[in-house]
Amino acid sequence: MAVRYRHNGTKAIKAVETWDYNLILMDCQMPEMDGYEATRQIRKRESDGRLKGHRPIAALTANAIKGDRELCLDAGMDEYMPKPFNPRYLVSMIQTLLQRVHDEPVKTVVTEPPTSAAIPDDPSPIDFDSLYERCMGDVQFAESLLDSFAEDGRDRMTQIVQLIDHGDVLAASKVAHSLKGIAGIVAAQEVQSISARIESAGKAGEIEMMHRLVKDLTNVVDECLGYLPIVKKRTQQWS
Repeated sequence: MAVRYRHNGTKAIKAVETWDYNLILMDCQMPEMDGYEATRQIRKRESDGRLKGHRPIAALTANAIKGDRELCLDAGMDEYMPKPFNPRYLVSMIQTLLQRVHDEPVKTVVTEPPTSAAIPDDPSPIDFDSLYERCMGDVQFAESLLDSFAEDGRDRMTQIVQLIDHGDVLAASKVAHSLKGIAGIVAAQEVQSISARIESAGKAGEIEMMHRLVKDLTNVVDECLGYLPIVKKRTQQWS
């Protein structure tokens, strides 16, 4: 199996024109051209004959909100999956989409996509049960995700602070979107929630709100980073 990555919609279209993909995982929020428009362009090329056949396209989106699925399907996507995704659901969704193309039997079918995780009763800044589920009990995978969060999470937070201080609210909003995804992957739900609020405030140009929220973000990111050794120790119990 070969996997190819493209970081914006324009390059994704060029890749589809170059290679015959069995499946496309389309990020809805990409620079230059977003996943919605990229999908519409791919479907247009299929309908006018520039591309042969129908390529299964699954949407990856940061929020599981009402109407989001409909936007994806209206753009021409075949399936929809909110981030952070459940690995078991991802595998099942891929199997289902490939079955439509190859008419092969599928071992597992999940009919409902996962919704945004609720805030747990556990006061810890990282939802350990959700982390276990996403990593499917793989200790090394969990540690690699936590290490990435330790490095990228602090960097993104620093960027957000600097951009807000310079009044660049749109750029800060984009970095907050990135941090929201990073936090969601490791089930750092408070970081994810505040990042989402900063992202929304940036899109609305509410810089005063962003200044208030970034203080909370700094605190919760620091709390998560300080908690990482405890999480890593607990993951050792999986093996």
